[in-house]
Amino acid sequence: MRTVLAVTIALALCAPLAARAAQTDPSADLNQMVSSYQQVRVVRVVERFEDGTAATVDVMPSGQVRVAGNRNLDPALVVQIATHPVPNLNAAGSTYTTKAIGVKTLDGVKVSGYSVTSADGSYSESVWVNEQHLPVYADVKTQGHTISVQYGDYGNLMLIGMN
Repeated sequence: MRTVLAVTIALALCAPLAARAAQTDPSADLNQMVSSYQQVRVVRVVERFEDGTAATVDVMPSGQVRVAGNRNLDPALVVQIATHPVPNLNAAGSTYTTKAIGVKTLDGVKVSGYSVTSADGSYSESVWVNEQHLPVYADVKTQGHTISVQYGDYGNLMLIGMN
């Protein structure tokens, strides 16, 4: 009888915490991710396009980028995706909708997923973010392309020859 009472009390006390934890604000979470991403000194981004072509982009301090890959790719699109993991959700007139899509494990890392979609359907993205608020993986559909994006080597100064 005491066990049932203890469990009932525990559930009553923890239920509001669980409900509050489930009520995330996807836009705020994505803004936190953008802020964290802007603080990174260097990151390697690998973008794989639907036709099998790929680009590797090293994003370095001061906004410098180094792109390696197929020359037939649109360099502006490749750099845009590498330097801005999601569109500017706070821009005046922004018509993007965001929603949380769940939690899963990618390569042994717990990640939270979010979707970003433009009102006119010209842009959609599913992005997975780690506990440090940094993007790990994304699927982007824009400008007639479907792009799988993998983010990694955060802070690896060897990518830019710094010790």
